Amino acid sequence: KEEPPKGAKVIRVDTAKAMFNAVKNELKKKFDVVILAAAVSDFIPEKTEKSKIKSTKKQVIVKLKQAPKIIDQIKKWQKNVFLVGFKAEANVSKQDLLRQARKKLRESNADLIVANDVGAEYRKNSENNNALLVDSKNVIQTGWKKKNQIVKIIRLEIEKRLNKT
Repeated sequence: KEEPPKGAKVIRVDTAKAMFNAVKNELKKKFDVVILAAAVSDFIPEKTEKSKIKSTKKQVIVKLKQAPKIIDQIKKWQKNVFLVGFKAEANVSKQDLLRQARKKLRESNADLIVANDVGAEYRKNSENNNALLVDSKNVIQTGWKKKNQIVKIIRLEIEKRLNKT
């Protein structure tokens, strides 16, 4: 478990809806950069029980619905923010990962997508990864590096882009 950086404001949530509402509420304030790195579930229960489900039931059917995509709302809430999102896929080719990152870039109107494969190769050594940093014009591949090194590359790329504006 990673500890939040010193000085970071922490808002604890336990559902995708609570995260959606917390982010929306925070974006009432002005930000220069928004980085969305949380892996929020793509699907949530259609209905939740108010109490424990009795173990005497022989079968339970859970219906899921698509969770709201927080990243797709950010530029609607704060038009000029520099938006960084993450796209994780599993066991895909570099071309497919790039295709999915570009799709997410368009759908969310993000300025930068950090895409990575969290499949078998990653699970062998999850302290390292090989990310693609994708914007509307460029693709930067980090190469297999420790995550703290990849974070530095991401930060530098954000700073470069902010300095151009």
